[in-house]
Amino acid sequence: MQFTALPNIKPRMSRPRPYQTLIFRSLHAGQGSLAILGVLTGYWLLNTWDPHLSHLPLPTAPNRVIDLHDDIGGLFTGALGLFVIYSVWAGRRRLVQSKSLKQLAKVGKPIWWYTLHRIVNTSLLLLGGLVVISGEALDDDAMVQGISSDWAYGLHVFAWLGIVVLTVLHVLLSLKVGGIPLLRSVVSVKVRPKDWPKYWPQRLWNWLFSLNTRCSKP
Repeated sequence: MQFTALPNIKPRMSRPRPYQTLIFRSLHAGQGSLAILGVLTGYWLLNTWDPHLSHLPLPTAPNRVIDLHDDIGGLFTGALGLFVIYSVWAGRRRLVQSKSLKQLAKVGKPIWWYTLHRIVNTSLLLLGGLVVISGEALDDDAMVQGISSDWAYGLHVFAWLGIVVLTVLHVLLSLKVGGIPLLRSVVSVKVRPKDWPKYWPQRLWNWLFSLNTRCSKP
């Protein structure tokens, strides 16, 4: 009786699950929550005072909603500043790179999708800045009086609309480049031992030291 040797089949190695740092998840969740609240309150105000853009059968927004929207904007400004600092510090690989323009020519390849993802991420930060700048220049009284031709008002609406559209693209592209595991890692509550806030100052110091070392090189 002859025996046929079985083929040497190597076990398939499972891909490591992605992990997002606690500081990233905290800033991401805070920034996203404030953006959602800003969009909802802003749309309610727009629907009340600017029927040219929206006229859904919603209750009239009371004046205190304007104050609420301004308060959300103040928190959004602070959260955006922290998120930008983190993005430059530890999340710069998620932003536009020096080779991004060349990588856009590789249509359909994995690097093309990653590049689109980075462009959307960077654009969201820029639009967030535009929301803050236009919001500071916006005259609330003019909006209540039905004067919607102000440049700051137009920029503010444009920036918020852009954030809504790009947020949808951000989620879709995240699914494309990382799948469900990437989305799960963003909302996961698991924290590694060295990722607790007490270690953040040391990590920041290490980053500043490395940045100083790179800048001092000829």
